[in-house]
Amino acid sequence: MKLKQIALLAMLLPMVACGPSMYTMEVEMRSPSASGYDFTGRSIGIVYVHGAQPGDSTLCAGLADQLAADLEIAYNDGETVIPFYTLPYSQGADYAAKDTLVNYMVALDHDVLFLISGADVQAGTADVSVLDAMDKTEKVHTYQSVSNQIDLGLQFSPVWTRENHMLFFYDNQKWLEAADLAASMDFSAAMEKFLALAGTGTADRKASAAYDIAYCCYMLGEYSLALEWLKQCEAYYSLPDTAKLRRLIINRKKLTLKH
Repeated sequence: MKLKQIALLAMLLPMVACGPSMYTMEVEMRSPSASGYDFTGRSIGIVYVHGAQPGDSTLCAGLADQLAADLEIAYNDGETVIPFYTLPYSQGADYAAKDTLVNYMVALDHDVLFLISGADVQAGTADVSVLDAMDKTEKVHTYQSVSNQIDLGLQFSPVWTRENHMLFFYDNQKWLEAADLAASMDFSAAMEKFLALAGTGTADRKASAAYDIAYCCYMLGEYSLALEWLKQCEAYYSLPDTAKLRRLIINRKKLTLKH
């Protein structure tokens, strides 16, 4: 999961003298787009059909250019990387059929394929279909009567949201090393350190390790595993912020299940 660190409190503030200390940081989390898609790391191509009526090539090319520009800003830092392909119109052809798009996707070697077809030059609109090889629904989704006045690409652009996160730790070298790795966004390495601490010590220490492991799982996109560790945390000891972390995990899990 791609994320950007916004702010990190430099002080490690003890909650209570004999209990765990709390490390607080604010991070910006990347969420799927309004459409539910997330094309991070995917190869995207755009195909448009032309020749059904005079002027449709110009219309479709304009829509393709706008869509590509929006997607490149969202996923490629604005670099021009998305290619266009054209298909001559053939009466009766169902270009947006799933099998047809799968064949195009394989032949063109892309993970995501957009199809612009059904142009209406007089209305200035066309239909835009998308097929994502990683889409769990395995469906072609079509947006009808799209015009240059509608910024369709924004529907596929990821959304950034700020979240405040906590870690629990104790004043000893192993805990501090684990917390430092997590604060540096190295969640895989941090989780290994916290796993070594899991199930050891007093009830509050066991709970703190389980919570921190749940948090690392959350940041790594392992949402089901995160919920399991959070349940283990609550079985050991009552810590603040567990309800909030559970809510974040469940909400993000729902987002990833949309497509």
